[in-house]
Amino acid sequence: RPCRSGYKPVGADCRIKYSKKAWYEGNEVIAQCYRCTARGFQCQNAHQPDKYCKDYEIRFLCYKP
Repeated sequence: RPCRSGYKPVGADCRIKYSKKAWYEGNEVIAQCYRCTARGFQCQNAHQPDKYCKDYEIRFLCYKP
């Protein structure tokens, strides 16, 4: 659960964990529907040429409707 009770995720900030670079600088194949949005972020090892995803961090912007 990315937000506390009563709040909804409306945005996200994703980055490579150790370099702190933006997720899109990782040169990895990322699922179209999970490219750092309020829905989340997803990297699958099976979709990478080297079969390995980098470690990522994500933080959500939460809003109370």
